[in-house]
Amino acid sequence: MENSIFYFINGFLLLISFFLTRVVLITYSVYIILIPYMIENLDILNILMYIGYFSLYFLNIFWFNKILVKFFKVIKGNKVKK
Repeated sequence: MENSIFYFINGFLLLISFFLTRVVLITYSVYIILIPYMIENLDILNILMYIGYFSLYFLNIFWFNKILVKFFKVIKGNKVKK
């Protein structure tokens, strides 16, 4: 299964879509939309939202790193057959 071109294409699309949605889009939406609101209304709930967001953001980065490492292992190992 790991030797097929479909495995490579699927991994590449997963890498791109995860990066664009979980890393770029969520970061953009938080820094452009959520943080200005949270600065204006600073209270304990907003502090908890900061903690929750950064916890989830680090999980996103952790999983993106795992996907990226696996993708580069497939590329470096030349495991893909056409």
